[in-house]
Amino acid sequence: MTSFFASVETAQQLERAECALLREVTDVIAAKRDGVELIPIAGGLAVYAGEGAPMNKVAGLGFEGPPTDDEMSRVESLFHRNGARVQVELCTLAEIGVGEMLTRRGYVLAGIENTLICRPQIVEPGGPVGGIEVDEAPDFETWLDVFVEGFLHPDAQGVEAPEAFEREALRSVIKDMSACPTMRHFIARRDGVPVGGADMRLGGGTATLCGASTLPAHRRMGVQTALLRHRIDAARRAGCDLLAVSALPGSKSHQNLQKQGFELAYSKLVLTLDPA
Repeated sequence: MTSFFASVETAQQLERAECALLREVTDVIAAKRDGVELIPIAGGLAVYAGEGAPMNKVAGLGFEGPPTDDEMSRVESLFHRNGARVQVELCTLAEIGVGEMLTRRGYVLAGIENTLICRPQIVEPGGPVGGIEVDEAPDFETWLDVFVEGFLHPDAQGVEAPEAFEREALRSVIKDMSACPTMRHFIARRDGVPVGGADMRLGGGTATLCGASTLPAHRRMGVQTALLRHRIDAARRAGCDLLAVSALPGSKSHQNLQKQGFELAYSKLVLTLDPA
């Protein structure tokens, strides 16, 4: 397979897809409660969706020039008056002046995420994984139970995600995301028993893998491989030209993705600013 080159235009396409998902999720949450706010800024979005919400962040920043100081002050005011830190996920292919500006304003590096990508139309089909069957989830509640349970027990192999959520908070977040009209849900079964779940967003020719989990007792048996291969095939059938996913460097997820033909497109710097 030919190695993939990620251009600035490719990065902008992927960051726009993430912003589109944030808009959809924000619309779902805003219809249920007050206090949700979205601010367009420098080609990206700042989203505050309530205390502790994982979509509280600034994404897609810096593809239409750096933000002004006044624009950043407005975003910082939104988060800080709610007692929340500002979290900017800055693509390394965004305009260089954005990082300089954020550093000047006191932002510090809190982490790094990798965006991996493949072209579904040219990735060799991986074929089925023995004993694992994957299809679109016919029963949302069953899918949700499996998906949440897997996330509540992080995989101890490799680098773990720093976030941790209570069951009901996590269940609420996943339900909000799942209500987006562009989201599709997949369930994996072993011997007819649900053992893993995953989802994927389709939009604008781009497919985004949003999450996947496996019940602890069924790990190291090919469940994640089966879910990945099925979603690559689903993205191919949907006519998507790009399939993207985020993973922590050095994580088991990152390793699994590379085995299935994904390549590193770019990294994102997670920069934060605490309330004064």
